[in-house]
Amino acid sequence: MYSKRTVEEDSYGRCLVCEAGNTGFAIPIEYLRGVEACEEITPLPRLPEWVVGLTTVRGGVLGVVDLARFLGLGKMSAGTGRLIICAAGERQVALAVAAARTIVDYAPATLQETGATGGSVGQYVRGLITTDDRTVPVLDVERLLADDQLVRG
Repeated sequence: MYSKRTVEEDSYGRCLVCEAGNTGFAIPIEYLRGVEACEEITPLPRLPEWVVGLTTVRGGVLGVVDLARFLGLGKMSAGTGRLIICAAGERQVALAVAAARTIVDYAPATLQETGATGGSVGQYVRGLITTDDRTVPVLDVERLLADDQLVRG
Protein backbone atom coordinates (compact mmCIF):
# COMPACT_ATOMS: atom_id res chain seq x y z
CA MET A 1 0.00 0.00 0.00
CA TYR A 2 1.25 3.50 -0.83
CA SER A 3 1.90 5.69 2.18
CA LYS A 4 2.23 9.42 1.98
CA ARG A 5 5.57 10.74 3.26
CA THR A 6 5.47 13.67 5.60
CA VAL A 7 7.77 16.69 5.51
CA GLU A 8 9.33 15.41 8.73
CA GLU A 9 10.20 12.04 7.11
CA ASP A 10 11.70 13.76 4.07
CA SER A 11 14.12 15.67 6.31
CA TYR A 12 15.96 12.44 7.12
CA GLY A 13 18.85 10.84 5.30
CA ARG A 14 18.98 7.10 4.77
CA CYS A 15 22.11 4.95 4.55
CA LEU A 16 23.04 1.32 4.12
CA VAL A 17 25.54 0.31 6.80
CA CYS A 18 28.15 -2.16 5.56
CA GLU A 19 31.48 -3.60 6.72
CA ALA A 20 34.77 -3.14 4.87
CA GLY A 21 37.71 -4.67 6.68
CA ASN A 22 36.96 -4.23 10.37
CA THR A 23 35.31 -0.87 9.77
CA GLY A 24 31.65 -0.02 9.35
CA PHE A 25 30.63 2.48 6.66
CA ALA A 26 27.35 4.11 5.76
CA ILE A 27 26.52 4.49 2.07
CA PRO A 28 23.80 7.06 1.30
CA ILE A 29 20.82 5.36 -0.35
CA GLU A 30 20.66 7.89 -3.18
CA TYR A 31 23.86 6.34 -4.63
CA LEU A 32 22.81 2.73 -4.08
CA ARG A 33 21.68 0.78 -7.14
CA GLY A 34 21.61 -2.67 -5.59
CA VAL A 35 23.11 -5.24 -3.24
CA GLU A 36 24.19 -8.54 -4.76
CA ALA A 37 25.93 -11.72 -3.66
CA CYS A 38 29.69 -11.60 -4.18
CA GLU A 39 30.04 -14.41 -6.72
CA GLU A 40 31.07 -15.03 -10.32
CA ILE A 41 33.73 -12.35 -10.53
CA THR A 42 36.18 -12.63 -13.42
CA PRO A 43 39.70 -11.60 -12.31
CA LEU A 44 41.71 -9.29 -14.56
CA PRO A 45 45.51 -9.42 -14.86
CA ARG A 46 47.94 -6.55 -14.27
CA LEU A 47 45.62 -4.31 -12.26
CA PRO A 48 46.01 -2.97 -8.73
CA GLU A 49 45.37 -5.58 -6.03
CA TRP A 50 42.18 -3.80 -4.91
CA VAL A 51 40.55 -4.37 -8.33
CA VAL A 52 38.84 -7.72 -7.83
CA GLY A 53 37.70 -8.06 -11.46
CA LEU A 54 34.50 -7.82 -13.49
CA THR A 55 30.99 -9.09 -12.83
CA THR A 56 27.66 -9.02 -14.59
CA VAL A 57 24.74 -7.37 -12.82
CA ARG A 58 21.34 -7.26 -14.52
CA GLY A 59 22.92 -7.65 -17.96
CA GLY A 60 25.59 -4.96 -17.49
CA VAL A 61 29.30 -5.48 -16.85
CA LEU A 62 30.74 -3.72 -13.79
CA GLY A 63 34.18 -3.37 -12.30
CA VAL A 64 34.48 -4.80 -8.79
CA VAL A 65 36.61 -2.99 -6.21
CA ASP A 66 37.53 -4.40 -2.78
CA LEU A 67 36.59 -1.33 -0.71
CA ALA A 68 38.65 -2.35 2.33
CA ARG A 69 41.78 -2.90 0.25
CA PHE A 70 41.28 0.34 -1.72
CA LEU A 71 41.04 2.28 1.56
CA GLY A 72 43.99 0.45 3.13
CA LEU A 73 41.86 -1.43 5.68
CA GLY A 74 42.79 -5.01 4.84
CA LYS A 75 41.12 -7.23 2.28
CA MET A 76 38.02 -9.27 1.74
CA SER A 77 38.05 -13.06 1.37
CA ALA A 78 37.33 -14.11 -2.20
CA GLY A 79 33.77 -15.26 -2.85
CA THR A 80 32.36 -13.92 0.42
CA GLY A 81 30.45 -10.82 1.36
CA ARG A 82 28.27 -8.59 -0.78
CA LEU A 83 28.58 -6.33 -3.78
CA ILE A 84 27.23 -2.84 -3.19
CA ILE A 85 26.36 -1.37 -6.59
CA CYS A 86 26.90 2.39 -6.44
CA ALA A 87 26.48 5.09 -9.06
CA ALA A 88 27.20 8.82 -9.19
CA GLY A 89 26.67 10.61 -12.47
CA GLU A 90 27.93 8.46 -15.35
CA ARG A 91 30.11 6.27 -13.13
CA GLN A 92 29.02 3.00 -11.62
CA VAL A 93 31.03 0.40 -9.69
CA ALA A 94 30.47 -2.68 -7.54
CA LEU A 95 32.09 -2.27 -4.11
CA ALA A 96 32.98 -5.62 -2.54
CA VAL A 97 32.32 -5.47 1.21
CA ALA A 98 32.32 -8.08 3.98
CA ALA A 99 28.65 -7.53 4.86
CA ALA A 100 25.72 -5.21 4.25
CA ARG A 101 24.10 -4.85 7.63
CA THR A 102 21.12 -2.58 7.87
CA ILE A 103 19.37 0.56 6.69
CA VAL A 104 19.72 3.55 9.03
CA ASP A 105 17.80 6.83 9.02
CA TYR A 106 19.45 9.94 10.40
CA ALA A 107 18.70 13.63 10.61
CA PRO A 108 21.19 15.51 8.38
CA ALA A 109 21.66 18.02 11.22
CA THR A 110 23.14 15.17 13.29
CA LEU A 111 25.87 14.42 10.72
CA GLN A 112 29.04 14.95 12.74
CA GLU A 113 32.15 16.62 11.37
CA THR A 114 35.14 14.33 11.05
CA GLY A 115 37.73 17.02 11.73
CA ALA A 116 41.00 17.07 9.85
CA THR A 117 41.23 13.46 8.73
CA GLY A 118 43.55 12.56 5.94
CA GLY A 119 44.77 9.39 4.38
CA SER A 120 42.91 6.99 2.15
CA VAL A 121 39.79 6.81 4.30
CA GLY A 122 39.48 10.43 5.41
CA GLN A 123 39.36 11.88 1.91
CA TYR A 124 36.22 9.83 1.14
CA VAL A 125 34.28 10.53 4.35
CA ARG A 126 31.50 13.10 4.40
CA GLY A 127 30.83 12.90 8.14
CA LEU A 128 29.86 10.51 10.93
CA ILE A 129 26.49 9.18 12.01
CA THR A 130 25.56 7.34 15.16
CA THR A 131 23.60 4.12 14.81
CA ASP A 132 22.05 2.19 17.69
CA ASP A 133 25.37 0.67 18.71
CA ARG A 134 28.23 2.71 17.19
CA THR A 135 29.40 5.68 15.18
CA VAL A 136 30.21 5.04 11.51
CA PRO A 137 31.65 7.21 8.73
CA VAL A 138 29.36 8.16 5.84
CA LEU A 139 31.14 7.62 2.52
CA ASP A 140 31.28 10.52 0.10
CA VAL A 141 30.29 8.33 -2.85
CA GLU A 142 30.53 11.18 -5.37
CA ARG A 143 34.15 11.84 -4.39
CA LEU A 144 34.94 8.13 -4.31
CA LEU A 145 33.54 7.49 -7.78
CA ALA A 146 35.11 10.68 -9.14
CA ASP A 147 38.54 9.25 -8.30
CA ASP A 148 39.92 8.00 -11.64
CA GLN A 149 42.17 5.57 -9.79
CA LEU A 150 39.14 3.75 -8.36
CA VAL A 151 37.12 3.64 -11.55
CA ARG A 152 39.89 2.89 -14.04
CA GLY A 153 42.36 0.96 -11.86
